[in-house]
Amino acid sequence: MAFALLAGARLAMWQAHEARLQRDAAVQAQAQAEHAERVATAESELSGFLLMEMSRRAARNCPRSSERARRMFDAQYRNDPGLRGRLLMHLGELSAAAATSSAPMRSRVDEAEPLLREHGEWSAVAEMKCFSNT
Repeated sequence: MAFALLAGARLAMWQAHEARLQRDAAVQAQAQAEHAERVATAESELSGFLLMEMSRRAARNCPRSSERARRMFDAQYRNDPGLRGRLLMHLGELSAAAATSSAPMRSRVDEAEPLLREHGEWSAVAEMKCFSNT
């Protein structure tokens, strides 16, 4: 009986030790995943910023570039209206930055807003409202 009790206690201690090792590995994996996510987000934001700046310069230098971009994303994202709405919004922002008139931006925003609302892109709707009020 004492042997069974000792064996049971030893087994319980071993299982507790294994559980702690698995917990530590999971915590470490989660920390690595969170770090990788932060890095990916930062790189994406940097890329987006750089592309936006290059696009603004290109829009100033080539007025037809925004229409070419529009045709490209209409074709490429025809099955994703929410994303097309976001791209229209950004194209409107670029048009506003490149033009002396706000008419190009207003027309893109007018086109983008229903797509964004219909597809639940609420953060883009909020961003668009902030930009169009400046």
